Amino acid sequence: MMANPYFITRTNCPACNSSQGDIVHATTYDDPQIVEYLKDFYGKQGGVEFEYLKGACYTLVSCKNCECTYQKEIPNDFLMQKLYEHWIDPVYIKNEEVENYPLNHSLYYANELANIITHFGKLPGELDFFDFGMGWGRWCLMAKAMGVNVSGTELSESRINYAKNNAIKVINYETIADEKFDFINTEQVFEHIPNPLETLEYLQKSLKPGGIIKISVPDSKYVKEALGKMDWFIPKATKYSLNIVAPLEHINAFKNKSIIKMAQKVNLKLVTMKLKVNYEFSGYPIKSPIEIAKFLFRPLHFKHLQNKSASLFFTKKITG
Repeated sequence: MMANPYFITRTNCPACNSSQGDIVHATTYDDPQIVEYLKDFYGKQGGVEFEYLKGACYTLVSCKNCECTYQKEIPNDFLMQKLYEHWIDPVYIKNEEVENYPLNHSLYYANELANIITHFGKLPGELDFFDFGMGWGRWCLMAKAMGVNVSGTELSESRINYAKNNAIKVINYETIADEKFDFINTEQVFEHIPNPLETLEYLQKSLKPGGIIKISVPDSKYVKEALGKMDWFIPKATKYSLNIVAPLEHINAFKNKSIIKMAQKVNLKLVTMKLKVNYEFSGYPIKSPIEIAKFLFRPLHFKHLQNKSASLFFTKKITG
């Protein structure tokens, strides 16, 4: 069978560069289960042109070193552009992520940003933040509203234009190295990119002394169990959902261990963020005993995320 020209093959773990891994699942993109899943998932967003997937394999490898689970064959740049700008309709996504944006997401961003700003002990206007893979710029807009000097980057032209129309400074990937930031945000990005280790190494060079980078990705600690059930229609964000290894998009599935090993490779160490600001600036609308309990445990959950899930903060190790 001829190789699909729209896919590239990865031979090493994208998180730690180890060549030692086990194939934990393998099929082709004409597998009826995969076809049904892709039709269902992308049908309401845009649609799939299956001729671009002909002959391609959906193969998952589990790294023996860092336990990252990754897709061996991934879309090339052309197919990535096709996927994110055509199969996923920008108009549909904009309606979902801008016009229908829920309040609780804005509250989360406000709370997180207050926590981060307080960590640095400076006025917001003295801080430079950067959102790598900013999407529709919701995090950037919240940071800007708080007075932070904020910029972002995106591959999607529709999202770039939206950001510029909302006065968000957009930086090209090639010029990130010319900038210096106090904080770099990567929210639900590293699971999508072909070379996360190289990308992290590139980004960390733009951190100021004492600067912090956040890596937040779906937690793949139940990926083995999910593959055991092999049910593509278990709902997203539930324990055994296969969305964690979604074909074409979630090409890397990280555990806490995977992220830490990847960060260590590029001279980064874990940082524990301050906690008390979560109470002071939560902005949580309390209306019932259940919501009171949620409010009280919200800061503890934030700290738990840093220690137990795939949402971690890093700074450069001091060498010399």
